[in-house]
Amino acid sequence: MPSKLFLFFFLYIQSILGQMLDRRKNSDTELIRFSLKSSNRNLPLKPWTQLILEVTFRSKAIPFDLFLSSNENRQHSTDDVYGIVLEVNPNSKRAQLHEIKNSEINQLEEAENRESIKHWLMLDLNQLSIRYGINEISQQSTILNINLDDDRRSNMKQLQYVHVNFQFSAQFNTRSTLKIMYKTELPPPSSSNICGAIKQVFDPNGYDCIDGKYLCPKGHLACGQNPHACYLTTSYRCVNGKLMQQQ
Repeated sequence: MPSKLFLFFFLYIQSILGQMLDRRKNSDTELIRFSLKSSNRNLPLKPWTQLILEVTFRSKAIPFDLFLSSNENRQHSTDDVYGIVLEVNPNSKRAQLHEIKNSEINQLEEAENRESIKHWLMLDLNQLSIRYGINEISQQSTILNINLDDDRRSNMKQLQYVHVNFQFSAQFNTRSTLKIMYKTELPPPSSSNICGAIKQVFDPNGYDCIDGKYLCPKGHLACGQNPHACYLTTSYRCVNGKLMQQQ
């Protein structure tokens, strides 16, 4: 039978870990593998405020393009399609970014590229920026950096698909992976999601503020104070501020 002090400590740590895991819900990662037999793919995107597409080759890099689009189909001949295209050609050592709008393709920026087996593309809705680089993601490794005007924010929000094309061949039959990393912005603090005297910010989708003082995962009740323990009524009951196991 665990001591009461250990039980309080265990439930308190469980509550803290739950809050930490909940904060991580604003990020997500997908990993897709490509080869000569699967060189093209149309992939739906999850909601995002910052999107990072990271392409890694097992050995030598080959030409590829990433087409972010508002359309599930790759074609962009209709007026209602908006898109951003990254074209990378290691053979000519060039990288290009294009914008597709009203069935027209306009080049945003072009730069001489360096050889690498890792390439990344980052789109940021808050910063209204598009960046492309090689190796690890950093300012130093950025090759293309574009700042967009505020009028393009609504266009960027339409990007719900990525069309991937690798130009594999029998001569360069390497393998590659595409890692898609999403970040979404948590709702800003308000009086409805601040709990207790220390004004602890929480996500109301996963937590409740009991009596305006005690933060607990949804479906839990609070017992005791300084610190309090969160518990499920199916397993415990609170008697005079102390947890007792259900009989």
